[in-house]
Amino acid sequence: MKVLFYLDPSVEFNNPNFRYTSYKNSLLPQIRALKDSGHEVSIVISSSLAENISRDSLMLKGVTYHIVDIFEVLKIGNFSEIEINGNAEKYKKIISLLRQSINEDNDPDLIVIWESHAKYLGEIYKSAKIIYQSPGFFSRPPFPQLISMNTGILSESESPDRYFLEENNFNLSEVRNVFYNFFSETSQLKDKIKYWRTKFAKIILFPLQIDGYFMIDSQMKGLKQIDILLKILETIPNNCALLITDYRSKDINSNVITKDNENLLKQKYKNLIYDESINKEFCASQQLLPFVDAVITISSSVGLQAAFWELPLYVYGNNFVS
Repeated sequence: MKVLFYLDPSVEFNNPNFRYTSYKNSLLPQIRALKDSGHEVSIVISSSLAENISRDSLMLKGVTYHIVDIFEVLKIGNFSEIEINGNAEKYKKIISLLRQSINEDNDPDLIVIWESHAKYLGEIYKSAKIIYQSPGFFSRPPFPQLISMNTGILSESESPDRYFLEENNFNLSEVRNVFYNFFSETSQLKDKIKYWRTKFAKIILFPLQIDGYFMIDSQMKGLKQIDILLKILETIPNNCALLITDYRSKDINSNVITKDNENLLKQKYKNLIYDESINKEFCASQQLLPFVDAVITISSSVGLQAAFWELPLYVYGNNFVS
């Protein structure tokens, strides 16, 4: 089988190597496994990312790398945003650039797209099966790293087969109990939850994400996360706390709540919990989930984990989580 992986070559958050971690942690193990199983594997990446993974000896022998000139990409813009916004002229330029960059003799049987809106690949390869991937149900420690596969990334996503767990005799209750006991014994945040329980009847977790990313902006109808945050605070009762966690990585942070607006928000909304010591904890949202009462999310996989913990879940938008 011929498999083509696609890692969007666009520059995101002014970082031409934003997808480096996705390549290293999520795609590389799959590519290696498929190659070792005898499949013909190739991948589309930007010239900037190619330079970095080559420097770090992460290019696999026997895998074809289709390299897209990063400066040609910059002339066009962010590919996912162009497709979502329906810019027909730039859409054609994306297809033209990819056709020039992908030197395949025969069409792939399968295309695997990592967390991008990329319907244009279906126009280039009309007979290929296309799978969209994104971080899975679990993707951060202490859980295993899983990957979600679907026929779309936003509203085009399909509901999973409901009979899967029954067919495979997978007991979620047992798994929940194992992880609940683990977090009860190890979480650094239990005492904070106990304290907040003395002040509030319910605690709702709202994990912030990154404004400016297509997975967020496509759901927001022109709003920003701070607008959604204010709507929630105006809606929930005063005895119900809204617990906010940041998205933080070595490359990027949420930056929705700053020191200045934090003080203003807390003056008006006494039920807002934003605690810097929490955000310094490793995988804070994962540690908090077993002990909160509900979750609100836009498109975070924390929403999928809320379902695992059998928590009430509100999804703002229409995407793979909803």
